[in-house]
Amino acid sequence: MLALKGWHGSTFSESAELCRKAIRLDPEFAAARALLSLLLAIGHLVGHVSETDEALDEADQALLLDSENSEVLGYTGCALCDLGNRTRSIELLNKAIERDPSNAQAWVALGASLLTNRQPEEAVEKLAHGLRISPRDNRLGFWGATYALALGFVGRVDDGIEQARIACRQDDKLHNGRVVLAALLITQDRLEEAKSALAEVRRIQPNFSILEARGLVGGRFAESLRAIW
Repeated sequence: MLALKGWHGSTFSESAELCRKAIRLDPEFAAARALLSLLLAIGHLVGHVSETDEALDEADQALLLDSENSEVLGYTGCALCDLGNRTRSIELLNKAIERDPSNAQAWVALGASLLTNRQPEEAVEKLAHGLRISPRDNRLGFWGATYALALGFVGRVDDGIEQARIACRQDDKLHNGRVVLAALLITQDRLEEAKSALAEVRRIQPNFSILEARGLVGGRFAESLRAIW
């Protein structure tokens, strides 16, 4: 749903409800609970979901049902990162990769977790590997935006700008890459290009806010966007 329609409050609601329906049909389907947890956690991160209790509960239930499945570990690990529990998140994501080294989502989520844990060099390495092993994944727009952001944090701003542009081309319905692109361009005083990127963000996501920007790129980069808000 998110890949087809983009990241909006309505698509998060639709996606979450599909997961709840799957759980009603099979309460022991751990992957559905893990995915629901992740959807709610991302929704909370970008301001579309207000409460986190259900996300935490579903993550715990998924792990109780199957704590050896790489997909379950990858989704719950990513959810816990978005909910602020970075230590547990990193542990689960490392376990997901141990169980299945081909799990690209777990590699990318581990990179994102390391980035929020202020380990940007390690984050760049994990993110690049996850992108490399799944080159046709429908989540490349989101993953690539996170990779671009990590490159910005390690001072490779020009590389980050290029990766952000690639992420934008990967998904024309997703505004994340354009947010990262605008933030990185501002750091280079390329304000007209940044304004153009932010205009694209608002075309795709008319209700885009500083709150959502903070969730996507962190406080420092979000504040830089105020220069062209």
